[in-house]
This record gives sequence, C-alpha cells and structure tokens, in this order.
Amino acid sequence: MWNSSLVNQLGAFVGPGFLSIIFFYFQFNDVYHYKLAFLILGIPIIFVFLLLILTNIYFNKIFYYIYHLENSSKNKVQFNDINDSQFNDRKSSIELNEVNKLNSSDKNSRYSYLILVIFSMLVAFGYIDLPIILYHFKSIYGFNNDYLAIICYSLAMVSSAIGGFISSSLFKKSPFFVIIFSLILVIFYPLILVIFYKNIFVFLLVSIFWGWALGTFETTFKILISIFSNEQNVGKMFGMFHTLFGLSWFIGSSFLTFFSQYFEFNFVYFISFIIEIIAFLFFLVFKNKIIVIK
Repeated sequence: MWNSSLVNQLGAFVGPGFLSIIFFYFQFNDVYHYKLAFLILGIPIIFVFLLLILTNIYFNKIFYYIYHLENSSKNKVQFNDINDSQFNDRKSSIELNEVNKLNSSDKNSRYSYLILVIFSMLVAFGYIDLPIILYHFKSIYGFNNDYLAIICYSLAMVSSAIGGFISSSLFKKSPFFVIIFSLILVIFYPLILVIFYKNIFVFLLVSIFWGWALGTFETTFKILISIFSNEQNVGKMFGMFHTLFGLSWFIGSSFLTFFSQYFEFNFVYFISFIIEIIAFLFFLVFKNKIIVIK
C-alpha cells in the first residue's frame, strides 16, 4: 500500500522541483515562460498515456486467462455423493453459523467505515491547503520569484512520501501513535503560523509538517479501508471515501479562503486549529472503532 503512495509523492516532488530549478535559473516572471515551463511537463504526461495503453493491453490478456481458468475448474469438489442426513444437518448448521458471523462482521465493518469517513472529513475540512498558506507567505514577503513557493511545495511532497513510508511501516505495531502524531502536526502547524508567521523558515517547517501529515493520513486511511472492505464492495468504499474526503477538503479550503478576504490570516489559522481539535477529540472517542487491525 505504501509503494504507490511513495512513488506518487516522489513524482509530485520531481515536477515542482523541476519547475523551481527552471524559474530560479532563468528568472522567469512572465506568463509566456510559465506556459513554456508547464509545456515541458507535458513530456512525462505523454509517457504516462503510452504506459497506460501498454498496461491495459497486458492485463487484459492476464484477466482473460484467469477468467477461463476459473470457469474450467468450477464445481469440481461437491458433496453430492454424501447421503448421511446427520452429516448434512450438521453441515447446514455450521454454514448458518458462519453466515451469521459474516453478517455481524459486515455490520461492524460498515459502522467502523462510517466513523472513519466522518473522522477523515473533519480532518480534511480544517486542513488548510498548502497553496493557501503559500499565498499568505508570498503576500507577507512580496517576492517576485515564485521558485521559493515551489520549493516549499516540493519539500512538502518529499515529506509526504517519507511520512507515508514510515507511517505504513509502523502502523501495524503502533496505529494509535501514528494517527495521534499526525493529528498533533495538523493541530499545531496553524498555531506555529499564528505565532511565528514573520519568519521565513517557519513556512519551510510548516511545509514539512503539512506534507508528513498528508502522507500519513493517505496511507493509513487506505490501510483501514482495505480492512473494512471485501472483494465485492472495495471499489465502492474507496470511491465514496475519496469523494467525501475531497469534497470536505474543497469546502473547508473554500470556507477558510473566504474568511481570509475579510479577516487576517491569523484568524483563519485559528479556525483551522479549532476544527482539528474537534477531529482530535472525535478520534479519541471512537478510536476503538477506527483502529481495527486484523
């Protein structure tokens, strides 16, 4: 699970890092050079499409083979030759008990999944998107070279990759610690910005905190959803989760951006702090339902 997150965030680092080098070296400050820089990023996109086409062709052949293999081996083992009524009655009783256990387990998993979704939405709602923080950063210092903001974002992506990797490695042993540590980061980085917002190094530190927490949440949420789901509903559960998580993040960021037009950013950071405190308390109350390791 962590492999995809690690590669994803490393890719998210290489792109902005590449742009920051271009902006720094050539001192790009106009729209034309912005377009040129982003046009260069179109090259890896072409490779992605080619890889997607080749992967589709390759896996279609594998799925076709597996499908016919399963159909040819179906119903080979049956109990048709067994006529002992006592054995059949006992077998039916055992099967009924197993079904009841599965139904009970499914109900608990659905309830835990619902609690996890609510918790993730609370975290996302108060999770200030990094571009908003960097906009504040730029408004304070008024620098013309955007490569500094891009460096902050690249730093966040590296931190996200490392955080996701380490958190996934520790999650099975200490799931409570992993989630609590990430919650502490998202609670305190708004306070750090409120107190030390005039220090340029604080924004670099906050970028690291922001990325680490993001990588941890992405990884741990995927692990938990895979535990709560089964083969029949795994796609639905992941789809609903990412939809609600993204929607909550979008609404929360829009809400905080709206407030930033009428109030100082310190007030916006304080609102974020309050929301994350609520998410923290919610987690403490329902931690036994959220953290389920099989």
